Amino acid sequence: SAELRVADAGFRIEASEQFSLLRMDLTEGKVDVADWFELFGIKPSMGGEISSFSADFFGVYPDFSRATGNVKFSVSRLESAGWKADEVDVDLMLEDETAKLVLAGKGMGTAISLKADAEVMREEAMPHIFGIKGQMVIDQVEGLARQFVKNREAPMPRGRVECNFSGMERLKDLSWKYDLRYLPEDTVAESSFSLLGNWDGADQWSGKLSADGVNGNFNVQSRVPKYQAGLDFKGFASSRMDRVLNMFIDGRNDRYVIDGAWKGSGNFSKGLHQGGLVVGRLMVKNTGDGDGSVGLDYEWPEKLLTRKLRVESGAQNMTAQVELASGILGVSDFRWLDGKREIARGSAKIPMPREVGKARSKWRNDQRKIGVDFESSRLDAALFSKWFAGAAKLDPKSAGKVSIRMDGPVSDPQVDGRLELNGLRPKDNPKAPVIACVIDAKGRDRRLTLEGRATTAEFPALRMNASMPLRLHEWLEKPGDFMNEEFLARLDIPRLDVARFANFVPAVKLLRGAVSGGIDATGTLAKPVANGKVELSSGEVVWKNRKIETISGIGASLEIARERIIVKGLKASSVGGGLSGGGYLALKDFQPDVIDVNLVARQVPLRRDESLIVRANAELRLSGSWQKALLSGRVGVVDGLFYRDIEILPIGTPFLVPATAALPRLDRMEKPLGAMAKPFRDWTMDLRLHTEKPFLIRGNVAAGRIDGSLRVRGGFERPLPEGELRVSNFKASLPFSTLTVPSGTARFTPQNGMDPMLEIRGFAEPRPYRVNIQVYGRASNPQMVLISNPPLPDNEIMTLLATGATTKGLEDPQAASSRALQLLAEEFRRGRFVVGKRLRPLLGMLDRVDFTVAEQDPYSSDSFSTATLEITDRWYLSAGMDAEGDSRVFGIWRLTFR
Repeated sequence: SAELRVADAGFRIEASEQFSLLRMDLTEGKVDVADWFELFGIKPSMGGEISSFSADFFGVYPDFSRATGNVKFSVSRLESAGWKADEVDVDLMLEDETAKLVLAGKGMGTAISLKADAEVMREEAMPHIFGIKGQMVIDQVEGLARQFVKNREAPMPRGRVECNFSGMERLKDLSWKYDLRYLPEDTVAESSFSLLGNWDGADQWSGKLSADGVNGNFNVQSRVPKYQAGLDFKGFASSRMDRVLNMFIDGRNDRYVIDGAWKGSGNFSKGLHQGGLVVGRLMVKNTGDGDGSVGLDYEWPEKLLTRKLRVESGAQNMTAQVELASGILGVSDFRWLDGKREIARGSAKIPMPREVGKARSKWRNDQRKIGVDFESSRLDAALFSKWFAGAAKLDPKSAGKVSIRMDGPVSDPQVDGRLELNGLRPKDNPKAPVIACVIDAKGRDRRLTLEGRATTAEFPALRMNASMPLRLHEWLEKPGDFMNEEFLARLDIPRLDVARFANFVPAVKLLRGAVSGGIDATGTLAKPVANGKVELSSGEVVWKNRKIETISGIGASLEIARERIIVKGLKASSVGGGLSGGGYLALKDFQPDVIDVNLVARQVPLRRDESLIVRANAELRLSGSWQKALLSGRVGVVDGLFYRDIEILPIGTPFLVPATAALPRLDRMEKPLGAMAKPFRDWTMDLRLHTEKPFLIRGNVAAGRIDGSLRVRGGFERPLPEGELRVSNFKASLPFSTLTVPSGTARFTPQNGMDPMLEIRGFAEPRPYRVNIQVYGRASNPQMVLISNPPLPDNEIMTLLATGATTKGLEDPQAASSRALQLLAEEFRRGRFVVGKRLRPLLGMLDRVDFTVAEQDPYSSDSFSTATLEITDRWYLSAGMDAEGDSRVFGIWRLTFR
């Protein structure tokens, strides 16, 4: 026995005499896979940990032919070349006449299992394995497929893969057979497919492929290397193979159905290929339906010839002849028709080197001329939308015209082109100005220049100039090089009157101001870099909503410096208030990345209408990543006034005595607010709101003030306030008394959100009672307690507050009529009626006088109409007259018990 240490792990090894029994077990720790292999002089390109290991061998020495045994081990966190597995379990058994392998692994969202059986031949010094049969199952192929295509976001296959295999049926026979099948989860949306093939163990692969609408066969000799293959299509729909095709071809957006056949052969090492393709029907479904057909014969790279190349979509059709002969690839007789009207025609010829892989060096010195001649007539957007989805967003009357001519060798061609666009405007905004655009292109001395201008009937022309190298021979060989070309461009923005843009902003009634500037662009087409400056001056915004004040004196400077947009000198004013600010937005690959903007407001009106005036000071900052920005700062109310004629207990509507006192619940929103779009719903806030000066409540029947402060945190979709608002010196006039609230609070907590906890205490004194009112609980479900002195039930208290009398005092019809007449007089005096409102300045002098009409004296039973004047809070002077003309005058001193 012995102990073996590998890093921090330990193995126990036991062996009997002559190693007829050999046992090895992992007793502690975990072994790094790389360390394990390095014991045997191997440096693997994989990482992981062996978490368990055991091995038993019998009859090992000296007769290896009779050896039997079992090896089991588990590996966790196995990684190799970007592929990952969370765990892998392996069980390998060698018995007298058979051998077995069982493997199970999990990782990347899938499970893989492999089982194999084999026969064992023991007639020589070493056991030999043959007659292998097994099955492999990939339980969910999507995770492996995504790893295969790396960063591609396209949908991947969702299903399982099963593969039955067999091989080495006899000794010294290395051939294999396999039957691989893909079984999708949704057989209606996806097609299954199978691949049945074999390998001869040396050089040749062959097999058959089948799926819905397609069958194929192939034969490949890897040493030569040569191939022969064929495909037959019968109603093959690409939509049922999209997920599988996404693994090999990026951006599968088209949907097509094809009937046809292809058969070909070739030699990869020599670059020789020959064959034929016949497409009887190619129906494309994307922005519109289209049908096409073509016959193609080729002997690449010497010859290529198309027969009946045709594409149709509705009344439109395109035809052309493509031919490769004598080293010239030509397109002739290209015609684009709409019915009988020809809308485009052209031809082209390009010299083709025999060895396409060496085209750059060949084309650089090839003096054979390239020739392109293409010209269109008027192309309406409605006509063009059948081929390009973006054209469907334009007004159907939008149109364009294009012409291109090229001549000279590929290394130094002469290019002349023009693009004319007329009547451009969005389909969904008929009020937008109509734009006309012309771009001229010229290529001379290996440099391409562009000059463009865009005009409308209402705006000065925008002008653009650009230039870049013209290396057509390099672009033909490597199209990706085109996007890496460096360029120079300049866009001049003349002085524009922004008033013309008012139609683009629905909430705006009027815009004023001027914009001017220019932008330079450099870098490569793949990674352009912009620099420039745009200035706004004398700006003004008048809103359609009159409750929002006009913003005037708007000015700002917008600088574009590489990958950063900088706002400087932002200023504006509104009804005596002012705004200032600045900041920047950093870009990454022309997408918003980091933002840092600050805004300072002084005496800015937030709302101003007939009942509400709010002005505030603010210091705000929006900073952080564009995806998760933070809005922080403070907002202080410096001028707040709420004024409205309030009818606390309305006259003219039926009054029902409630069984118990209760305030109505706040109405809940019938429909929840729509979710914010990204990234705004992921933005957060940390704001401090407070009243720098009290918020005043004023009205015909109410007065008071509100003070307090709140801290609002959380996300934009769910703000979490914390703090308190205090109501003080609040008074509201009831018909026959005054409701006084010395103080009250509304306490906000993050747990309750915008539903504060109320704690309000007040009182009213409808003579000869005193009513104490307490409101508490959540604002969405407040509770109210009414206590009177002398004591009354809740429903009597409500009647008392509404009419100035209890139900008992209203049982006498004469008393009820008198009370109604008095209530009418009170309403008139307080200005709630039209005439009363006009006389309110005069009638306001009587606010300290209480009137009663035909009120019964509780002591003498006589009915008096009385006026009582409040001299101080304890002394009153009262004068009255009864129905017979008798009068009385007396003084009152009030003693209150609390």
